[in-house]
Amino acid sequence: MDSDSDFYGDEETVSKLEARVADFDPTQVHSIKQESSSLIIPNILLKRSSSPSPSPSKQPRLHNRFADKPGCWRVNHETLDEFLLRLPPSTTQPVGSNADSWIWAANPYLSPGSSPSPDLPSFREGGRARLALLSAFNTHCKSTPGKPRLAIRRELDRARDDAVGDLRALAVRCNVVAGKWMLFVDSSSAEVDSVWEAVARATANNELGIGAKVEPCSLAVIKERLVVVYTRDFRDIDDIGRVLEKLRELGLVRFNSGKQIYYKSDAWTELGIYGNNEWGIKASMYSSDEMFQYIRSKR
Repeated sequence: MDSDSDFYGDEETVSKLEARVADFDPTQVHSIKQESSSLIIPNILLKRSSSPSPSPSKQPRLHNRFADKPGCWRVNHETLDEFLLRLPPSTTQPVGSNADSWIWAANPYLSPGSSPSPDLPSFREGGRARLALLSAFNTHCKSTPGKPRLAIRRELDRARDDAVGDLRALAVRCNVVAGKWMLFVDSSSAEVDSVWEAVARATANNELGIGAKVEPCSLAVIKERLVVVYTRDFRDIDDIGRVLEKLRELGLVRFNSGKQIYYKSDAWTELGIYGNNEWGIKASMYSSDEMFQYIRSKR
């Protein structure tokens, strides 16, 4: 990544986390210093300029990081039209149970090695330990006799917010900072294929984020299919907003339409943090309506 935001923590924060995990005693009530807020739109954010699309006249060298992969990727020397024709999501069957079962499109303007690889094993280990710490504290707090319910609620909220700050700091330390807008579209062949074509073309033209993927056809009857549009860094709110604005221009999302889309960090996905989780952590970082409001407030 280009830079790290002190808003989400530093190496000292991670060291504190490691010490907490090693020395944790569930009989103690932790005094928690809130390092990060779970508010959807923070008032203070590291703002970085979004990289402009390369000028066509400069003819930049394009890269296909999926060139050597078979299956649900755009292979080398394959045009975008050939790729879309070969792998329409309405009929393409999954090829496995892992990430290769999705249909992927990469941004060819991003050179290989342009950012360090995420350290997923370290993040998963540290993140799960931090969530276990939060679970143990919550259990102890709820079982303390004679404590007023409101006081318990405040301690639980404070502990959750502190855990969110620690997990975000750990994600930055391990470079697990990508995130994604998630679009659920009708599974009918016309809609899922047209939405995917629009997303894939915009990705190939460097108009969206670092990549995109779409859920393939399933033998099970499902009403909606997931299309994912990735951005480089969940801390870069300007870039996240830029991608959302492009999705609006493509007609894939509207402001105050009654049907929102949501932005989620890969870090939360890696830790299995989904809606209605046991820790009370919000699964998504932003909704489209809230992000649109933030964008309009800056104009």
